[in-house]
Amino acid sequence: MSLPRYYMVLHSTSSTISLGLFCAEKGPNCLDQVEGKSSVLSATLLLHLDALLKKHSLTLKDLAFIGAHLGPGPFTTVRVLLSYVNGLAFAHKTTLIGIDGFDAFLSERSCQTADYTLVLLNAFCNEAYYALRANLSKTVEKGCLPIDILCEKLAHYASYSVEIVGEGAKTFENQIKNLATSLPGLKVIDPLLEFPSLDAMGAIALKTWMYQNELDTVKLEGHKNLLPLYLKGAVSRMIVKVP
Repeated sequence: MSLPRYYMVLHSTSSTISLGLFCAEKGPNCLDQVEGKSSVLSATLLLHLDALLKKHSLTLKDLAFIGAHLGPGPFTTVRVLLSYVNGLAFAHKTTLIGIDGFDAFLSERSCQTADYTLVLLNAFCNEAYYALRANLSKTVEKGCLPIDILCEKLAHYASYSVEIVGEGAKTFENQIKNLATSLPGLKVIDPLLEFPSLDAMGAIALKTWMYQNELDTVKLEGHKNLLPLYLKGAVSRMIVKVP
């Protein structure tokens, strides 16, 4: 299967929005990008997207697909971002690829010595989005729990080593310090990876696009609307196995 020549990825964090242009022929890293505060960039997102394409003498028709961050993250920011790309897809029949931020995070921790990797993000209201991967089996549990309940759950992993990444490590610093007294193998990665990189988001989007092409679902679902991930609620946990 031939690689797509150009594609774009839109990424959001708790405070920023990024647009990245990729060219698969030139390698996995972002070719060019625009980044700014979400409160500012969200109002002019389409203008920046158009300017980025024109800078490289491209139009939307030159993109094989647009990848967009589905979350987890601040729901309003994610929803605004997806409303833009869904509108573009509807108007220009552009293929959309949804990106699970947890998958991008975990892809950047593919080489580790800990038994488990925990991605921790602030879900506000004293709750945490989390993804807990067993690094041997690659089984991943994703969900959202009150931080105290999540710490109680993690305390049962006392005989294992657990590494933590994600901006939630800062938000819940005190709870993590308390947890470390009963979980001696707990370690916050330093320097802390607060959010997945744009390159990691692009790699996940490309992998998904290629997989869908093999199944011939891109043509069938090319401009299907993307919906944000919503993991709120103590029972919204799911077990998946990542290849």
